[in-house]
Amino acid sequence: MPKRTEWRRLVRPLLPGDWRLHQSERLAYRIPVDWVLHGILADGSISGEFYLHRLHMPLTVPCGGGLDLTYSPRHTRGTQTYATDSPDLPRVLTEAIRLVEREAARRSVLRSKPGPVRGDEIRGYELLLAGRAAGAVRRLDRVSRYYPDGVNWVAEVQRRVAGMAALIRADPAEAVQCLEGWRANNLRDLKIVDAEAGPDV
Repeated sequence: MPKRTEWRRLVRPLLPGDWRLHQSERLAYRIPVDWVLHGILADGSISGEFYLHRLHMPLTVPCGGGLDLTYSPRHTRGTQTYATDSPDLPRVLTEAIRLVEREAARRSVLRSKPGPVRGDEIRGYELLLAGRAAGAVRRLDRVSRYYPDGVNWVAEVQRRVAGMAALIRADPAEAVQCLEGWRANNLRDLKIVDAEAGPDV
């Protein structure tokens, strides 16, 4: 895992003007930050080197202060790690940044059919933000059918989704305000600064 000073030394010269370095994480991210945090992330490995992730983290779901890598693929091969003194590292980082820019232009963070529970929750909120409230409710209603209650994290997501589906039925605009609050909390908890312009609702 690179030291923070090493990470900044490696990455800073490669960043486009609309990217920022995180103050403590081995993370660089593009701004403005809307509903998804896009960037590159160094993640430690047992070898002492690091994995490189292309970060795409939805901010519409409470994160509890931690980075969620569910939709953040490892760059190149899944088992590939990198050393800070690798002569190829600047090229690899530049390529990852370029791919993040391309991937960020997609309309959905979900690169394939959404998986149960988390994927359907995120897709439901994407539909809500696109003005498709009825479609959002149908997608969110799927979540309650996947697993029985009793699995802690699933039960927590199901309770949150049930509340959001009810709120969308009653007042879609208020539901969007709820997502805006979660986004703001996530940015604060993750210590994302210079987010600049807020999400375009």
